Amino acid sequence: MDLATQRSWLGELARNRSKQLDAPSWLWTSVLDLIASHEVGYLEHCRKFALGPEAHI
Repeated sequence: MDLATQRSWLGELARNRSKQLDAPSWLWTSVLDLIASHEVGYLEHCRKFALGPEAHI
């Protein structure tokens, strides 16, 4: 992602951000843990796909 796209994306996120966070911290922690777990699984899937059938053993 180039710098202009990053700035545009951050601006869009900031524009719709609530001034008062009303979600509990445990919820955000759980969501981030779930995202991280999904990413690990996805990257492992990509690795196995790239290596071919012998990687599925």
